[in-house]
Amino acid sequence: MIKTNRSLTGHRLSGAARAAFTSAAAAVTAAALAFGTFLAPWAALHAQAASAAPAGQNPVVIVLDPGHGGPLENSDNQGAIYAPYREKNLTLQLAKAIQAELSVYDNVQCFLTREDDSSLTLSERADIAAAHHADMLICLHFNASNRHDYYGSEVWTSAFGHNYAVGASFGETELAMLSGLGLYSKGVKTRIGQHGDYYGIIRHSDAAGIPCVLIEHCYLDSEEDRSLLSGKDFLSQLAHADAVSIAAWFHLKSSSYGIDFTQYVRPETADAPAGGIPQDTTAPDVCTLEQIGRSGSRVSFRLTAADTDSSYPLLYYSYTVDGKTSRLQTWPKGSSSVTFTIQAPKGTQVYGTAHNSYELSTDSSVLAVK
Repeated sequence: MIKTNRSLTGHRLSGAARAAFTSAAAAVTAAALAFGTFLAPWAALHAQAASAAPAGQNPVVIVLDPGHGGPLENSDNQGAIYAPYREKNLTLQLAKAIQAELSVYDNVQCFLTREDDSSLTLSERADIAAAHHADMLICLHFNASNRHDYYGSEVWTSAFGHNYAVGASFGETELAMLSGLGLYSKGVKTRIGQHGDYYGIIRHSDAAGIPCVLIEHCYLDSEEDRSLLSGKDFLSQLAHADAVSIAAWFHLKSSSYGIDFTQYVRPETADAPAGGIPQDTTAPDVCTLEQIGRSGSRVSFRLTAADTDSSYPLLYYSYTVDGKTSRLQTWPKGSSSVTFTIQAPKGTQVYGTAHNSYELSTDSSVLAVK
């Protein structure tokens, strides 16, 4: 059984624990950046990808699952498609790059559920992980939304038992690394369906006794994330962040490159309670807007919101001025309110909107600018 630090009484990091983890994550990021300056090219490493463990030692076994894949006529196999990006291709490229980088570490084996554009069922993907006696199945994905304006990274894991503790702890490490690339962290999440975990790959893995995380790296349909994804070598940077997260969380080291993560302190988590940790199914129950100032034609507002029946934080806010809605802004972490200033004449109709971690939203009442 994989052990995590479990001194916390709740399922979320406390302020002190989060500060300590943030400091540790900064050290991991610094080491990762240093590592990246002299790491051999992906192509050269790929030939060594499934490196053997030293004699007499049980290797850490990681199975990477590049999401989707298969014939063009089956839309489910394609994943998100927003030109020039096709999710099934990105996930495979990402998986091969991660596998290549992990090959420079000692005592680790990394396998892929698919090596080409083939189609696999969710149970087949979990079966491959079980056949390799995986310590973790890591599913690689990219996101999209019906609104086309959400942005950021999120990690999904099992809602149940010790696999929740493992997935949530790894997810915190992963999100810290992705945040270092400029991606907004939407947190670690769970979702329960009629038969247990909602996501089939997580449910099948959990049944096989294998911890599983599903990483949604960024949104292919949002302006914010596409501006990052279009940058030079950003996919390689994502792969590097994933590989370093794996190396740090599993306490790997590389004798060849002098990298040692054996002292990395994993984020503290606890097992899920009986019945699991459900998703948030209701929108924020508090959302109020007040005008707090005016300077000439510039008017300031305070938007106050809360999701009192949820342990998950608010993530975004927006405001609508005479029917025109702003882009989504990030909600200040740990705050119950946010202020914004707009240019508006008297009589302008304004309302604010708060969005929670599960993309459910509540509008405030409409105010007429005074």
